[in-house]
Amino acid sequence: MKRFPLLLLDAGCLAAILAATPKKTVVIETTHLVKNVYGYSDITPVRITLEDGIISEIVPLENQESPDYFEEVLSSNLFKTLVGKTPREALKVKLDAVSGATFSSESIIRNIRAGLKAALDSTGIKIAADSTGHTPTTDSTVLKPAADSKGLKPEPAIR
Repeated sequence: MKRFPLLLLDAGCLAAILAATPKKTVVIETTHLVKNVYGYSDITPVRITLEDGIISEIVPLENQESPDYFEEVLSSNLFKTLVGKTPREALKVKLDAVSGATFSSESIIRNIRAGLKAALDSTGIKIAADSTGHTPTTDSTVLKPAADSKGLKPEPAIR
C-alpha cells in the first residue's frame, strides 16, 4: 500500500494560491457571429466576457438603435441577469423582452444566446439549431482569448 503525504492548507493560504492563479479570459463578440438578426433599426451585437468559464460581463456593442428606446434595454436587468453563470446555465434562463423596446431587446437576447452557444461550441460541445432553425457559426475572429481582462474597454452602447 502506497502512502501519500497529506497536505493541509488553511483558508488564508488557499485564498492566496487561488488569487495567484491566472484567470483564463475568453471574449465573444457577436458582430459577425449572428447574421440577419435586427433590432428596430439595425443589428445589436454584444460582447460576452467569460473568466474561467463563468460569465463576468455582457455589454452591448455599438449599434444604430434609437437612444431613447435603447436606454430602456440598458436600464433593465437584461445584461446583468446572466453574470456569474456558466454558458450552459445561462442558456437555461428565460430572458424576457423589455416592454417599450421589444425589437431591440429581442435582438439582444438572440445575440446573447448565439454568443453563449458559440462559447459552448468552442469547447467541442456541438449545439443544435434553435427553435427558429438558426445555428450560430464560429470563427477565430469571434472567439479570442483576451490578453488582460482589465485592458478590455467596452465600446459605447449607442452612437
